[in-house]
Amino acid sequence: MSYKVLSIKYRPQQFGDVVGQEHVTVTIRNAIERDRLGQGYIFTGPRGVGKTTTARLLAKALNCESPVNSEPCNACVHCKEITEGRSMDVQEIDGASTRGIDSIRELREVVKYPPTNSKYRVYIIDEIHMLTKEAFNALLKTLEEPPEQVLFIFATTEPHKVPATILSRCQRFDFKRIGSRDMVKQLQDICATENIKADTDSLTLIANKADGSLRDALSLLDQVIAFAPEDIDLNTVRQVLGIVDVDIYFNTMDIIAKQSSDMILQALDDLLSGGADVGEFLTGLAEHVRSLLIVRLTNSTDLLNLTESVKERILAQSKLFDERDLIRIQNMTLDTLRQLRQASNQRVAAELLLVKLTKMTRAIHLDELLQGNISSPEKKSPVGTGEPSVEFPTFPPKPAASVHEKTTQDNKGKLADTQRVKPKDAKPEKQTSHPVENRVEQDTAGASDATPKAPLTLQMVQEKWPDVISAMRSLKPMLATFLEEGAPGGLTKNTVQIFFSAEHEFQVEKLQQGKDLLKKALSAVFQQPVPFRLEIKADFKPEPKQEDEVWSHPVAQHVLSLFDGEIIKD
Repeated sequence: MSYKVLSIKYRPQQFGDVVGQEHVTVTIRNAIERDRLGQGYIFTGPRGVGKTTTARLLAKALNCESPVNSEPCNACVHCKEITEGRSMDVQEIDGASTRGIDSIRELREVVKYPPTNSKYRVYIIDEIHMLTKEAFNALLKTLEEPPEQVLFIFATTEPHKVPATILSRCQRFDFKRIGSRDMVKQLQDICATENIKADTDSLTLIANKADGSLRDALSLLDQVIAFAPEDIDLNTVRQVLGIVDVDIYFNTMDIIAKQSSDMILQALDDLLSGGADVGEFLTGLAEHVRSLLIVRLTNSTDLLNLTESVKERILAQSKLFDERDLIRIQNMTLDTLRQLRQASNQRVAAELLLVKLTKMTRAIHLDELLQGNISSPEKKSPVGTGEPSVEFPTFPPKPAASVHEKTTQDNKGKLADTQRVKPKDAKPEKQTSHPVENRVEQDTAGASDATPKAPLTLQMVQEKWPDVISAMRSLKPMLATFLEEGAPGGLTKNTVQIFFSAEHEFQVEKLQQGKDLLKKALSAVFQQPVPFRLEIKADFKPEPKQEDEVWSHPVAQHVLSLFDGEIIKD
């Protein structure tokens, strides 16, 4: 067979031709130039990024008769023999097939002899991680103190399987995935050499499909050229490689935004009827969601390796989704991809995923739930469409009288009020502000005009302290939570001393920042301005909350009712 595939025809013959691995090639060239070679090297990295090619270049550079700047000349006898794979002094060993201890024993005997007609005897062992434990042990001594003119080069895609005793005796170089831009440039140069017309979009699609492996990219390009020998366009690449059209992914996400289960199933049926692969479709969907998430988080398309027209569409569609929902969509898609290997019917797995995505309601932050900010219907679904399934209530504080009443009947009544859920078609009542907040504002405003009250006592403050916390909860729930960690412990010149333990410095700092709200809460409860001071007391210990009191909190009860939960006590 006279034809050479592109991956062999355009294999680099000098260090400067290796794409995207400058951190390796420059180091090796400097080591050769300064005569600082090690006795063993291990090249690690994904497939098709130049590990074995660099090992051959190193062997050629060491044995070349007339190197130029530590680059092989590729004209002398040694360079030609190594390039053609017939050199007696450069041996490539497959670790997968030559993995036993007997093979390594033979190698140990051979390395004792000097090179046949070269300067160095080089052993390139590919997939070194496939050797047995006994073979690794047999190699240790020879690798640590080999003859002066012997060099070992190991290549592996799984360095974690190589024993640490081997790694410690070698210089390790990690080859990275080749960037899409570097790969596209290399493909353009090859197409120009081969007199093939190919637009940038087509080569970008091939590069993305190759996933960082230049060898894979050249194999895919070979396949496309066999179909269209002279002119390569985007449709040709998609047709030959079975890549799903990007419009399919935009359409899929639009349907998810509309929450239309019937439309999503019909779209999937049309796609699979056209011969598309389920795994290929879900892989592309995950990539599309990744692009949406990146744009949503950065508000920019600079990190996307896509055409400008696709970037504009990604930017527009990303505005339909919240980043939290995109994360959930991505997790569900990746989970389904992992399940495809064991799935007896991949189509059913894909249908289940897509139906779940159309039925998914949007993610809710806990602080939004606590503060009762979930009131806008357009924010209930992932993209702001569709009717909300649950109307989240706000949580007013307990009335003053209920603080002291501990009867079971009152607790049941409060739970019933907080667990009410509005029907789907019910319209939210218009309300200009929080009713309890209005009460606090009115009480505070009237405090200065009221008849002077009797002087406060510490006992009065302590008895009404739960009312103060309730009033604060109506103004800012988070500060009320912080206030619960302290308690009034002293009264000096009508100034209430609120004590906190040393571990609650953060809460004190936040309460100090919101002291105006605390003033309102105190004035509303005691019907007069109440000076106060927040203090940290080393020996202060707040009274522990009763478990029943914690679970009777309106927020806790709403969460239990929302998820149909129950309290299990040990």
